[in-house]
Amino acid sequence: AILYNLMVVKDANGYYGVYDLNGNTIIGEKYKNMKFIESSQEFIVQTNENKMGIIASDSTTKIEPTYDSIKQIDKDLGLYLVSNDERYGVINGNGRTIIFLEYTQIGIDPDQFNNDDIKNQYLLYNRCIPVCQNDKWGMFDINGNTILPVEYDGFGCVAPSSASSSLLLVPEYQAFVVHQGSYYGLYNTSGNELIPIRVTDMYSVTSSGEKGYYLTYEGITMDVIDYLSNTLGIQPIADENGEMLQTQNNNTNTNTQTTNNQTNNTETTNTQSNNAGATNTQTNNAESSNTQVSASTNNV
Repeated sequence: AILYNLMVVKDANGYYGVYDLNGNTIIGEKYKNMKFIESSQEFIVQTNENKMGIIASDSTTKIEPTYDSIKQIDKDLGLYLVSNDERYGVINGNGRTIIFLEYTQIGIDPDQFNNDDIKNQYLLYNRCIPVCQNDKWGMFDINGNTILPVEYDGFGCVAPSSASSSLLLVPEYQAFVVHQGSYYGLYNTSGNELIPIRVTDMYSVTSSGEKGYYLTYEGITMDVIDYLSNTLGIQPIADENGEMLQTQNNNTNTNTQTTNNQTNNTETTNTQSNNAGATNTQTNNAESSNTQVSASTNNV
């Protein structure tokens, strides 16, 4: 805190507060415990009643100390994991509830999926928040909207052998593995089903630095990316690092626009040709009429 002109102090009774380096009181000495969050320059405070909240470095109370525990899970989005009576939820920096405090677990265990490079166990793809209630799992987005209802047995698939790795995420599709009963499937961050929950396992294999994803269906092993893109016609939306393929989308839009322009030009050419044909027909009809008239005159 000293780097930010702040200093945590402790009085003779063991209570903590915050002063600036000029000796001015920022937070009075009345808290049982205090922890500085450098990323947001905030203080997690704990009262005598063991309730926790958040106070900003300008002494503003951001989150009232009404929780048994509180933890910042994303600085940029201002999201906090909170709990009361061993039930967990998510709130934002203004104290507004995003996910109600009614879940036994929020977030996944990243140690189960060491090969997935999970950056935030509470927030998959910076969008999806996994929750568990009564041994059933679901998924919410960062606004508290339901992506998947809380009705699944779990997320991810444990590797079937030591030669493969357990799989949770398929970044190329911003997708995650869903477990129900003895079967697995794949859903994206919008909650859309990419692969039905009918496969017996899903896993990854890394060879020569390249990571591949595989599934087993009725004893047949298939490449997940190949199956989605070539069999189902669902193209990847991101690279292997989860970065969105904006260039591909732009090229697609450009090609579509070019095709439309070509189509419009063709239609215009056809219209002109048809008009020209109609004019020629009218001219020929006029010539035929003149011939008939001339013939009639001669006969007379």
